[in-house]
Amino acid sequence: MCSTGSSVTLPTLSNNGISGTWSPAVINPSGGSNVTATFTPNAGQCANPTTITVVVNAQPVLVNVIPTDPSDCGTNDGSIVVNATGSNLEYSIDNGSTWVAGNTFTNLGAGNYTILIREVGVMGCNQIANATLVAPSAPIINNIVSVNPSDCGVNNGSITINATSTDLEYSIDNGITWQSSNTFDNLPAGNYNIRVRVMGTTGCDVSDAELLIAPMPLLLLR
Repeated sequence: MCSTGSSVTLPTLSNNGISGTWSPAVINPSGGSNVTATFTPNAGQCANPTTITVVVNAQPVLVNVIPTDPSDCGTNDGSIVVNATGSNLEYSIDNGSTWVAGNTFTNLGAGNYTILIREVGVMGCNQIANATLVAPSAPIINNIVSVNPSDCGVNNGSITINATSTDLEYSIDNGITWQSSNTFDNLPAGNYNIRVRVMGTTGCDVSDAELLIAPMPLLLLR
């Protein structure tokens, strides 16, 4: 029985038909201590008094939950620390599917976590909390504006990448080199593998491709 549960009135008729009275007649768990109750059969029945002890389990007290968000989208380096008081506690962050003795959970991705805390092996007396881990959002490439080289053999093409997010950096060589400006000038004709990411991150970039075409050289006919 949980210390935060409701009071329970004991039945005056047993399963085998013996009537009588309980002392106390009502089990109130709010005191947090085990309760001993005695059943006294009514006169004229072939039955003896019976005493039972109702075990009252204390519900753990949640102190706080300390979440640390993942450093990047798609990265599982977040954590949750659950601080609680109680005796011989165990913890779950998947709504009770699994339980562990430690109060620190690491290598977590973004998402919602239902936290349960209980005394080891005690059912129905859980403390409940929730935590949400939020990872940075991936950038969104809105459009790419390209200008083809003006002539064959001339390196005056350009690519401008318009993307949505903050602190972005850009690459047109598939991530080999990066720059903070979204415009690349002095480009020759060719294929360019574009990538955009939040500055300094490694697992949260988006990609696209662009082709710059130069005019074909004129053929001299004789």
